[in-house]
Amino acid sequence: MRVRKPDPAIYRLAVNLTQKKPEECCFIDDRAENLEPAARLGMKTIQMQTAVQLRRQLGEFGVKI
Repeated sequence: MRVRKPDPAIYRLAVNLTQKKPEECCFIDDRAENLEPAARLGMKTIQMQTAVQLRRQLGEFGVKI
């Protein structure tokens, strides 16, 4: 694909490939600099710290685990 995080093009590519609106997507990463372009595009973002925290935040977004 010749693009990688945090290049904004990678997030647009993900949205295009999934055929979803950015606001329907959630991007998870442990580095804030990788979350910023996704958030600017309109994606929900989660900065991964622990599995418990990730599960909780996914639940807040309505994801059932």
